[in-house]
Amino acid sequence: MKTIPSHSASNPEHSVNKRTKMPFRSGLLAIMACLLGSTAVHADDTFANAISIQPGEVSGAISPAYDVDYYKFTITSAQMVTIATKASAVGFVPTNINIRLYDAGENFIGYNGFSQSPSLTKFLQTGTYFISTEAWTNNTGTYKLVVKTQSSATPINQLVQGNMDVPNDWEIYKFTLSSPGYVALLARRPQISTPAINLTMIVRDEAGNQLKFDTGAATNFESFLNPGNYFVSITSGYSGNFSLKLTTPDNAVAISDGITRGDIDVPLDHDFYRFVIPGSAQRTIRLVTSGSANLHLTLQDSQGQSLLRGGPSQNQDQQILLNPGVYYLFLSGYYESGAGSYGNYTLNLSGIMPAFPEIAVQDPKGRDLVDGKSTFSFGSTIFGRGKGITKTFVIRNTGTGTLTGIKVSRLGSHAADFQIKTQPASSLAAGKQTTFKVTFKPEAKGRKRASLRIASNDADERMFDISLTGKAVKK
Repeated sequence: MKTIPSHSASNPEHSVNKRTKMPFRSGLLAIMACLLGSTAVHADDTFANAISIQPGEVSGAISPAYDVDYYKFTITSAQMVTIATKASAVGFVPTNINIRLYDAGENFIGYNGFSQSPSLTKFLQTGTYFISTEAWTNNTGTYKLVVKTQSSATPINQLVQGNMDVPNDWEIYKFTLSSPGYVALLARRPQISTPAINLTMIVRDEAGNQLKFDTGAATNFESFLNPGNYFVSITSGYSGNFSLKLTTPDNAVAISDGITRGDIDVPLDHDFYRFVIPGSAQRTIRLVTSGSANLHLTLQDSQGQSLLRGGPSQNQDQQILLNPGVYYLFLSGYYESGAGSYGNYTLNLSGIMPAFPEIAVQDPKGRDLVDGKSTFSFGSTIFGRGKGITKTFVIRNTGTGTLTGIKVSRLGSHAADFQIKTQPASSLAAGKQTTFKVTFKPEAKGRKRASLRIASNDADERMFDISLTGKAVKK
């Protein structure tokens, strides 16, 4: 049997100890496999007989005492590799394991242990590598060996669900950024009914440089990144479910002037939006939020610079003068739990497009009228007597600019039979309305026709025309 580094805590890399396997190992392992209810894979005891493994997980057992198991794997490109052990199944106590890593020439290059959750992360060049696992003193027990590489990482596009099946589990994810921009990554509970578990998140670039280390029930990463491949390691001392949510310039939701409705599904969730100010002139942008969720509001330019921050609050009203360009709006939940930590919200964005007024007219029955096409009938009335028939019309400004120069006049051969009793307001702010009244009071028998003309500064309906009809009858 080849010599291996000993348990020496003072210099574990250089001390050696020759050991010989105990003859009853195979029988003991068979008994343990029966007790576990599954066939465990056991590595042999030398480099020459090391079991070949692929990135993922493999079951093993330390038995008898001072057992050493050997594995080997091959990578075809230089990359970060994580090697760890964990409990073999839910309810099993993790075995105290020592991990050692060797290159193809059986030279020692890495070490971690002894503990119930040893892990070793190292940037390795192309080639074949060996792993040895052993227990402290006379400890025996089962384990799972985890080998995760960047090549085997799970891709993330926007949202991925994960699971720590036992404590000290490991998962590796990757995402690709095609254009430079602000990136936000959040590891959190999948839904309200799912208990939150503490996670450890490590974010690295393709060269293995660590960009973020964070620990907690909702670990996060926020940064401006250049195009490239990025890798995320997630581990936990607990078992349970989690989700990983990624937002980038590539998957930000495009919005413009108007109302957008969203949800903070779980505490500390976030949504990411993108809008563009066209042209060459500055615009005053207004951002109004309301709803049951307490929100942090962060506005950024295309280089990831924060221009505006607000909240946490359920109701916000923010204004800012912006140059033409691309902007990103980040809305995130605030509290980890309790009232307002999640819920619905409404975002009202205005000011991107120039302020245009827009006239809308309703007849006395509340129906929307069409310029030059709609007709309203007053019905029949006795001519020459009484007060006639009076109806009220509504003018609304559905645009973003002030509607001005509003005035109603009459046209047509029977215009005198349709009297304007009250004029509307001459100016109308965005979202407001005004009314005017018209009375049908004919002076002679017969069918009467005329037109109403509503003047304003509406860009494409400066003269809004409505046809009027009525019938004059004898008593």
